[in-house]
Amino acid sequence: MTGADEAVADGEVEAERQARKLEKARRLARFGYPVLRTLVATWRTEWRGVERFGFDRAEPTPAILTVWHEALLPGAFIGRGHGMAVMISQHGDGEIIAKVMQRIGYRPVRGSSTRGGARALIEMLRVPREVALVVTPDGPRGPAGSCQDGVLMLASKAGRKILPTGLAASRTWRAKSWDRMIVPKPFAKVVLFTGEPVDVPAGLMQDPEALALCRQRVTEALDEARRRAADIVAGLA
Repeated sequence: MTGADEAVADGEVEAERQARKLEKARRLARFGYPVLRTLVATWRTEWRGVERFGFDRAEPTPAILTVWHEALLPGAFIGRGHGMAVMISQHGDGEIIAKVMQRIGYRPVRGSSTRGGARALIEMLRVPREVALVVTPDGPRGPAGSCQDGVLMLASKAGRKILPTGLAASRTWRAKSWDRMIVPKPFAKVVLFTGEPVDVPAGLMQDPEALALCRQRVTEALDEARRRAADIVAGLA
């Protein structure tokens, strides 16, 4: 077998593997969704700071709801009903999340900082300004809690404010994934907290020093939003 033949064979094997993974993700989303909805119905939920988005105004804030990847799935159920567009990874677990997001009323945009990023950025820039965007800046593979530059580039080019959002729950399971996805247990109190907006200047990507400072600000704001959510769950705020 020639090198070209081996490459073709390897490509066919990879294509079959990806097809099996995709079908498995579809089955999991289809059969797991009713169970997830039943679980969600038991939660006691609250979203502090939702007014910062101005969803009830004629001209909502041009915003990017920014949240660590660990909180994406439970947070999506609390934040549903506003027609937001969400960037979802093109990796395997992203297919499951995208299916769930579609079913609860979000507009998934597939892509990430490592795969399909340019196409996803273009699609997000095309979303009308009155539609809020949702981005997990540490996705799709981490490291968890580390802000990558994709959300900063998007905010800078789109002229949108970053609204740092954190989630906490009184009782949780943690998935065995890189992000340790939060899954609140039945009857848990689950809180989203959105903090003060972070303004991102135009042309940020051409200024490495300003980019580093902005990245630090967003990271700190996200960690603070998560702490504020935990304080509310604990009855301290």
